[in-house]
Amino acid sequence: MDAFRVEVSVQSYSDIVDGRKVCRKGRTWSFLVGHDFSINDLRQAVEGYYNLGDNQRMTAWYRSEDDDYIPLICESEIMQLFDS
Repeated sequence: MDAFRVEVSVQSYSDIVDGRKVCRKGRTWSFLVGHDFSINDLRQAVEGYYNLGDNQRMTAWYRSEDDDYIPLICESEIMQLFDS
């Protein structure tokens, strides 16, 4: 199985620690995935790793070959990224 590295960069966000709201600085997290990786897998991984609350949602973007940032909207886009 070929593995691909996914790098998630998050700007500042709020977190709840011991019942208190805490402002976190942005950070980057990277991990390996396989061809069966989906948008739902990405969402679950990010929400769990960054401990996002019920009222927080993520938006995924990827960098194109032209260095433009494009929103990741559908599963077929992930497959195209793996194939490129």
